[in-house]
Amino acid sequence: MTAERSYRSKLTPMEAFIELKKRAGTFYSPEIVNALGEVLMASGELIKQQDQKAA
Repeated sequence: MTAERSYRSKLTPMEAFIELKKRAGTFYSPEIVNALGEVLMASGELIKQQDQKAA
C-alpha cells in the first residue's frame, strides 16, 4: 500500500492504516490491525504523518 505501483499512487502510512482499519474484521485480523496501530503510534510514524500534513 505504501509503495508506488504502475496502477496507483502510493499511500502515506496514515492513509494505509486507515484502509487497514476499514477492512479489519473482513480482510484483516482486527487484533493484528490494532497491534500495528499501537506500534506505529509508539514509534511516532502516524503522528509524524499527521504533523506533516498540518504544516
